[in-house]
Amino acid sequence: LIIDGVKALVFDDTPIQKTGKKTERVSIMHDHVSGGYILGYKLLVCGFWDGGSFIPLDFSFHREKGHRNDELIKAFRQAKRAVKKLDTSILKCNESVQKKEVKIKEFTAEYELNPIKTNKIKFDRASDSLNKSASKLALCTQEKAEKVREFESAKKKLKQFYKDGKLFGLTNKERKEQYKKIVAKDSCGHTRRRESNKGKISVMLEMLNRAVKNGFVPDYVLVDSWFFCFEILDRLSKLKSGTIKLVSMVKINNQLFYDCRANKELNVKTILQRHLNDTKTCKSLKSKYIQIPCKYKGIRVNLFFVKMGRTANWHLLVTTNLDLKFIELMNVYQIRWSIEVFFKECKQYLNLGKCKSSCFDAQVADTTISMIQHIILTYCKRINCQQSFGGLFKDLSKEMVELDLVSRIIKIVWALIEIICEISGIDFIELNEGIMRNEKSTAIFMKMIPERVLEKSA
Repeated sequence: LIIDGVKALVFDDTPIQKTGKKTERVSIMHDHVSGGYILGYKLLVCGFWDGGSFIPLDFSFHREKGHRNDELIKAFRQAKRAVKKLDTSILKCNESVQKKEVKIKEFTAEYELNPIKTNKIKFDRASDSLNKSASKLALCTQEKAEKVREFESAKKKLKQFYKDGKLFGLTNKERKEQYKKIVAKDSCGHTRRRESNKGKISVMLEMLNRAVKNGFVPDYVLVDSWFFCFEILDRLSKLKSGTIKLVSMVKINNQLFYDCRANKELNVKTILQRHLNDTKTCKSLKSKYIQIPCKYKGIRVNLFFVKMGRTANWHLLVTTNLDLKFIELMNVYQIRWSIEVFFKECKQYLNLGKCKSSCFDAQVADTTISMIQHIILTYCKRINCQQSFGGLFKDLSKEMVELDLVSRIIKIVWALIEIICEISGIDFIELNEGIMRNEKSTAIFMKMIPERVLEKSA
């Protein structure tokens, strides 16, 4: 189902490591499913699909503080904004009260000099206005006191979470036990560490820029629902004059799109309900779909609601390629599965994420080596297309073991010959040349090397 020749950049992330033992503090986040610690960083990978093979281009580690941390920070910032807003209101009320107090003094002096009815009315009105401003000031001051208490409470909860809660999945005590290393600020390790604290979207956009800058210009960027946002759409609309298109899965929630048919902004669920009568059937893929022209924050996109087989659940795909038909869209999006296969192959055969070092730089190096190995094996698979990745890996691994054993045996044999020469007083170099010239002795040495290795070397 993959379109031959389609070039796509695929992004996805995966947890990087499981140690399997709670006693090993080489990792920085707790896995609530397996009960073991994992490294605490997720591996974000950018890969290039050239129509035949998946090639990993770039990767980064990023870590997440968790939903609880996000909730506490959100509450803290909201309380801080509320206090700041009330400070501004109190300042304005104070200025208003001061101005009105000056007017009251003026009207009082004027009324005392000339106690007529008009001056009395002006004085009464100024007094009422001053009382209202004073009441508003008192109300704002009281409200500020409440908001300050909320702010202090939110601040206390956030500090308590950093002290006793599980930041990155670990308690404060567990974080203190982590391995630490002094890293120069101008080193690649320091750059990697700063990158790990950035958001996934910003890191993904940096990867996209690097890939295009280095000559990997795709037809499509493929992402799942975690990555869909305005920042990606905006960047792609400006990159290479908008020739790179996006195909992304989107969560069916309260996210807002401008429905071009209804001429108003609606959430995804409402758009689906309004257009259920426009459902079409695709017999070749045994699916139903609804195509709807929309805009997302001013950028024109097409929504495709898809229901596969007899399932009752709808899925949503979004693309910026307005000429893309449903079958072509499904064929393009299925390329994204190649990155899942990449993760499986690297974890199964290349020990991705199984490095036991507690050093962050070692983890980066180990991941780099795994990806280089995958590229080499992918090239071998490309020129030996009849062989599976697993079979190719086993054959190459067996060959490497055989070569290693052969090289060790030959070294031992030559060491023994050298010792015999020293004891007997024979010139080692002359004996070596004699053995190599003798056909019988050469044949014996050749038997030590496996036939498959000899055939490949020939």
